[in-house]
Amino acid sequence: MKNENHNNTPEKQEKKENKKKYQDYPVLRWWSSSYFDYLKQEANNPENPHPLMTSIEVEVVKEADLEQILALYKQAGWWDEVLDEKAFERVRRIISETYCFVIARFEEKIVGMGRSISDGVSDAYIQDVVVDKDYRRQGIGEAIVHRIVQFLLEHDIKWIALISEPGSEDFYRKLGFREMLEYTPFLLPLQ
Repeated sequence: MKNENHNNTPEKQEKKENKKKYQDYPVLRWWSSSYFDYLKQEANNPENPHPLMTSIEVEVVKEADLEQILALYKQAGWWDEVLDEKAFERVRRIISETYCFVIARFEEKIVGMGRSISDGVSDAYIQDVVVDKDYRRQGIGEAIVHRIVQFLLEHDIKWIALISEPGSEDFYRKLGFREMLEYTPFLLPLQ
């Protein structure tokens, strides 16, 4: 009797499950967890320009070091309020109450973040994707967006949108996002 499981490692099993899970959505296979295996593998490739990825951990969290998160918000130009207890409480709530908050960590330093707001049922918006200026162009931003999308797909959310900052359009195009032609984003200027 032949052993049918000799080639059925957990990694191969996961790839089979992802292929089956996303068979009706071929583009979604790219967003599966096997992408992170690819990033780690490529990071070990001597010709790869992103060797740092072997040491980066990308994870969904409900809490994180508030000072490091605020530093990223300030570096991106998205936080100009005073850094007091009220600011720390706001950021704590942003992290804990956001549908999906992702951090990228190198050793003990948070070098990137991103998040998605969602009703948890049908739609999601990605926002606040930023990588520390000293760690950019290493594939970290791409890994953050991939982890967010992966989380959303795991929760059966397939309408995923974002508004890119001027100059970051090519980054999102490279990841498969497309412009929503004939739609205009609006903002109520309360501040």
